[in-house]
Amino acid sequence: MKHAIFLFALIASVSLAACEAPVIEPELKIERLASVNLSDESARKYQEFREIATVYSAMYVTTDGIGGGRAWGYSSLEESKRLALGECRKFNSGRSCILYAVAVPTNE
Repeated sequence: MKHAIFLFALIASVSLAACEAPVIEPELKIERLASVNLSDESARKYQEFREIATVYSAMYVTTDGIGGGRAWGYSSLEESKRLALGECRKFNSGRSCILYAVAVPTNE
C-alpha cells in the first residue's frame, strides 16, 4: 500500500510540474511617428520591427532614411527609446536620428 501511495504522489507531482501557467502577451499597437522616405534596407528593417516587436519597442531612423537603430523587450518605452537612439547614433555617426516608430500595449 505504501508503494501505491508513493507512486500516486510521484505521478501527481510530475503531472503538476508539467502544467505551467500560460503566458499572455499584451496586444500591441505599433505607431509610426515620423514621415521619412526609407531606403529599401530601412524599409525591410521596419517590416522586421513590426513582426518581432514586443511591448515597449522603439525604432529610430536617420533623417535621410538610410540608417537606424532598434530596441525591444525592455521594461519601459523610455529605456527602449534610449537604447534604440544609441544604436542609431552608434552606427550612423554624423547623421541625425529621429524616432520613427514605437510598440506599446493597446491600453496605453
